[in-house]
Amino acid sequence: MKQFFITGGTGFLGKEIIRRLIEERGSEIYALVREGKVSVSSRKGSFIEAYFPADKRKEAAERIHFIKGDVASENMGMSGAARRRLKKKITHSYHSAGMLLFNKRLSDIRKVNVDGTKNFLSVMKDWAEFGKLANINHISTAYVIGTYSKKFREDQLDVSQEFNNTYEKSKFEAEKVVERYRKNGMKVNVFRPSLITRLFVGGAEDYDLSLKMAKMIRSGIFKTFPLGEGATVNMVPVEVTVETICSLSILPDITLNKNFHIVNPRPLELITLLTVLASTWGFDLPKLLPADRFKASGLTPLQRKLTDPFLPYMTQAHSFDMKNTIEAIKKYKIRDAYFLKTRREHAS
Repeated sequence: MKQFFITGGTGFLGKEIIRRLIEERGSEIYALVREGKVSVSSRKGSFIEAYFPADKRKEAAERIHFIKGDVASENMGMSGAARRRLKKKITHSYHSAGMLLFNKRLSDIRKVNVDGTKNFLSVMKDWAEFGKLANINHISTAYVIGTYSKKFREDQLDVSQEFNNTYEKSKFEAEKVVERYRKNGMKVNVFRPSLITRLFVGGAEDYDLSLKMAKMIRSGIFKTFPLGEGATVNMVPVEVTVETICSLSILPDITLNKNFHIVNPRPLELITLLTVLASTWGFDLPKLLPADRFKASGLTPLQRKLTDPFLPYMTQAHSFDMKNTIEAIKKYKIRDAYFLKTRREHAS
């Protein structure tokens, strides 16, 4: 019987992973959550009610367990008793926790994205050596590519790139932590999705950078905006992202220990996306200037604060290969049953 452990399970991607993993017959899921003003038990109740239909809530409540902790703390903030109990149970683990902010100070974002990864892998090392843990998965981002302008391979990480923001740099540093554990014999799958959006339902929440960008432009406070020639936006549906991660991590005979890009092989030109959104939402685009003609110095402090996270993605064209992902999907004959099921559910 599969026993899953996940960090970041209440986040945009994490909760979708939980909803997919619970489809594994007889499985149980242990989600690490922080306790703040709301108790862990209350958070679980709210989670079940929000993300499961009424006829599925009783079963979900019995099979999903919220564990008090914090990835930014040593041992992920779990008590010794909790770690010992889970060590005897957990077969698969997923590190999905992360701070997705682009203007956060590096010292602050490192506490979650880098130190959190260290704390996760430290505990997983113990569980793998002395417990039942056989499969470890780290959720990264394709944008560890940073400013690298050539095609970025899955087996690459440090290509002397610079970074557009502290988020990219922190996720790069987190993967360097994974590399060190791999060199010491730990097998870890690393999944690198691009910009995650929703395919079948409205509302991509705050995880969708492209829609955030469009909402900012729609505000009407910009007369001009930069747009690099050939700039693209690489979006991948959360449904596809989750199915790829889960399928490649739960197959009974699979030991991958590789990096997997989950990206769109045909990224959309940014000008096309913005034009479609402007037409759909009924707003006029500002004058779009080539990046070398756009004068950021003319921005007000408010405009600069709003644009800083987005400017690199308006002016750069990234390219990713996904050789490992495609080969694994073909080799293990991963089917799209869940993907098609989701489409049917939302179409009905």
